[in-house]
Order: sequence, then C-alpha cells, then structure tokens
Amino acid sequence: MWVVKDRLEVGKTAESGTPLKGFAYILFRIERSQHRDDMDGLTTMNKPFDDSKTALISVCGGWIGQEHAS
Repeated sequence: MWVVKDRLEVGKTAESGTPLKGFAYILFRIERSQHRDDMDGLTTMNKPFDDSKTALISVCGGWIGQEHAS
C-alpha cells in the first residue's frame, strides 16, 4: 500500500499501484515544525481527538500509547 498524491494506492510499487477502492479511509499528514502560528486554531480538534483516543483505548484494552516491557 502506498500514498501517491494524497491517495492510497495498492500494488507492488508506488509506480505500479492503483487507487484503493471499496474502503472509506482518512489520511493524516504529520509534519514537524520549530514554530507553529496556528496553535489557537487547533483547539477545535481537542474533543474529536480525545474522543478518538477514548474509543481506541476501549477497543484495544487500554494499551494504546503505553510502553510495554518485553
């Protein structure tokens, strides 16, 4: 599976992939920056993000985001 031009594609290589069909999905882009000038605008994401974490924790038995000793 590959991300090509902000879409998921399936295939042996990114060049030979075809668009993923039959599934609903969301792609998140993670970027790193020394300084953000839009932090005030991100507050609208807090509740949906917290709700998502709560849902994952309930499904995965509480181990999401926790380190485990081997």
